[in-house]
Amino acid sequence: MNILDDISLVYKVAKYYYIDNLSQAEIFKKTNISKPQISRILKKAREIGIIEIKVNMPLDMNLDNMVKDIKKELNLKDVIVAPYSKDNNMLYSISGDYLCNNILKYKNIGIGWNKCLYNIALNLLHTQEELEMTFYPLVGSIGVTNPYLQVNSIVDRFAEKFRSRAYYNIYPVLMEKSTISDHALVDLMQIERSWSNLDCAIIWVDGKFDLDNIYVKELPVIKEFNIDFKNICCGILGSFFFKDGSEFEFPENYYVNSISIKTLKNIDNVIAVSTGIKMAEALVFAAKHKYYNTLITDEITIKSILSYLEKN
Repeated sequence: MNILDDISLVYKVAKYYYIDNLSQAEIFKKTNISKPQISRILKKAREIGIIEIKVNMPLDMNLDNMVKDIKKELNLKDVIVAPYSKDNNMLYSISGDYLCNNILKYKNIGIGWNKCLYNIALNLLHTQEELEMTFYPLVGSIGVTNPYLQVNSIVDRFAEKFRSRAYYNIYPVLMEKSTISDHALVDLMQIERSWSNLDCAIIWVDGKFDLDNIYVKELPVIKEFNIDFKNICCGILGSFFFKDGSEFEFPENYYVNSISIKTLKNIDNVIAVSTGIKMAEALVFAAKHKYYNTLITDEITIKSILSYLEKN
């Protein structure tokens, strides 16, 4: 793809130059984009209206009021909104910018899974200095082909971009207890202890589940648990929640290799990234139960959340 066709990259370079006051040499160090290319990108940004004295994001004029309403209604610390784009590239770019500027103060950061978090990790820029941070998987992996559910890959990319450390979880998200060796059990207990020391987490909040859900397809045994999918309104990592607020309990003979919702709620800053008009119910549910306190999303999702709140 021509570098000038990547609108999220054009926006990012324009922001570095005009808002962050970085020189072209400093932008080169951050992005490895040559000075001639930077000049062409800035020209492109002016031509397509991203730059009008300042860097503009073409958001709804009423967005500030929408954000204030949602922060108040859901009692959130922060709400970050990206312009809507079909491919979600603007969401990935805005998320990357926000994380690079707002998680540096944390030492132990948990990372979830999903296509969105996978792509955010790909879009992060390398920090200039090594950082005293460690990234931890919040859940085990599923399957062997879907990269969005291979949490160690996502964690490794975060650690690489922030020039910091990674901790890996080599075990599946769901295991029969009878198959867990003593050695594996020691590892799993160590992983659980690491979750108790997290001061930040970045997760994806999922909407309604059904038999066609990506997780269910990768973990066919779930079909045997007779889950009432019609009443599942929210999914977070390895947990499913019903509309009445209760959590689905897996059979006693299974070990769920995922951070517990109780531990998640004790983390100082939980950043949820989610997008889609069908996500409103899940995002409202998760916020009201205090499963996250910072939301990164896009315009269309913000409007759907407000519409849902008005109707409920």
